[in-house]
Amino acid sequence: MTKPPENEESSFAPVANEALSGSGSARGVGWALLVVAVALAGLVIFVGFNQRYWLLPPEEKLISSWKSDLALIQNTQPASMLKRIGKVRLRANDHSPAQEWVEKIRAPIEIQKNGDILADVFLIHQIDGHRYGVVVQYEFIDIKTNNKVGEFARTLWLGIYY
Repeated sequence: MTKPPENEESSFAPVANEALSGSGSARGVGWALLVVAVALAGLVIFVGFNQRYWLLPPEEKLISSWKSDLALIQNTQPASMLKRIGKVRLRANDHSPAQEWVEKIRAPIEIQKNGDILADVFLIHQIDGHRYGVVVQYEFIDIKTNNKVGEFARTLWLGIYY
C-alpha cells in the first residue's frame, strides 16, 4: 500500500464531515419521533383506560355508571320490575355527599306511561379503603296498594377519594 503524500488530504475526510453535519437533522427527527410516540402513548392511555370518566365530577360518574349497570342487569329477574315503573323517588341520607348529587341528577330509569310501580331509590354513599362509591338500593312499591313488591341493591364504585 502506498501512503498518500502528507500535504494531500485524505479522500475520506469530506464524507466524514458530511456525516457529522447531518447528525443534527437526524437528532431532530429522533426527537420528533419520540414526541409523537409519547403523544400516541398518552392518547392510548386516555382513551383505552377511559380517563375521561375519572376526570368527571362524582355525580356525573354516578349517572354514567348507573346507566351502564342498568343496561347490564336489564334482562335479569330482579330488574323485571324496572319495566313497570310509573314513578321514581330518588333520595339519600342527610349530610351525605350523595344528598348533594340527588339535587343535581335525575335517575336514569325509564318511566312507563302505564306503570303501576313506584321505584323508591335510595343512594348510600360508601367508602371502602381508598375507593368510594354508591349503593343504589331499589324498593318497588305498588302505587295503588302502597305495598312493597320487591327490592334489590347494586354497588357502583366511582373512583378513589375525591
